[in-house]
Amino acid sequence: MVPSYTRLGGWEQSSLRTWMADELPELLPGELVGNAVAVDKLTNNAGATRDASAITTMSDTFWVPSMSELCGYQGPETFSKEYTYLSALYSGEGNQYQLFYELGISGLTANERLVRKVDGQPVYWWERTPSADSSEDAASTVFNRVMADGDAFNGATPGEDTYVFPGFCF
Repeated sequence: MVPSYTRLGGWEQSSLRTWMADELPELLPGELVGNAVAVDKLTNNAGATRDASAITTMSDTFWVPSMSELCGYQGPETFSKEYTYLSALYSGEGNQYQLFYELGISGLTANERLVRKVDGQPVYWWERTPSADSSEDAASTVFNRVMADGDAFNGATPGEDTYVFPGFCF
């Protein structure tokens, strides 16, 4: 079963984070779980906000990547004038992983290297980054996800199947 996000706050209060802490370890090999270590991750824990101070540090053993860990820095000029505040929110959730940098992953275009498949079909997969602007108009938090075509800048809507590809460290 693919869990869905509780639509309140940010990563800290999400049902996906709870599921990854409580239930995911039961589905993984004991050796992996036993050797995985908690790491600190920066994340927007408010959801709908225009204030980058909503980014705080969370410690998790299993997590999903943030948009900035996948795509790197997104400057204010990449957003329309009324949404330049998103630069600080999205770019503040950590540095781009070296692998994604070397693969040329950017938030500006879809990238086939981010495409993940289940049973041979491209699928959507979760990020821990809330879509702050989409969440402002919603009665709940909308989280970003990577689309089936490899576009890492897409707010999810409830009811759409979205998969979990967890991160972890040894």
